[in-house]
Amino acid sequence: MKNAALGLMALLFLSSLSFVSCKKDDSLQDRLVGVWASSSVKSGGIDYSAIVKFNLDLQNTQEFDLDVTTNLPPAGSSTLSYNGDWKEDEAKQDLILTFNNSSTPSTYEIIELTATAMTAEIIYEGTRYEVVFQKQ
Repeated sequence: MKNAALGLMALLFLSSLSFVSCKKDDSLQDRLVGVWASSSVKSGGIDYSAIVKFNLDLQNTQEFDLDVTTNLPPAGSSTLSYNGDWKEDEAKQDLILTFNNSSTPSTYEIIELTATAMTAEIIYEGTRYEVVFQKQ
């Protein structure tokens, strides 16, 4: 009887430890918030990383700032800045940007998302690009 009581107490103790150590997974929105800089931009097997860079700041207020820097010799480097609102589609794993100067949203299909990196596919003017971002 004493062994049964000790066994039950040990089982309850281990169960309480496993319950306490469980934590809720972060939502897609929580994982997206932050500053993301592109490290790779490709389309159709061609690497455009040296030509175009994205710097995307996704704020927890669901507003964003996006700087797109292009470097085309001999013209040099130029940066276009955009801002607006963003939202996520948890079911589709999409990031949706709505620019302040346009009512047409831009959808980033998230292929992979970790704590430090995000791979997304973007369709721009009919061309599909794969962009790898690193969290800053």
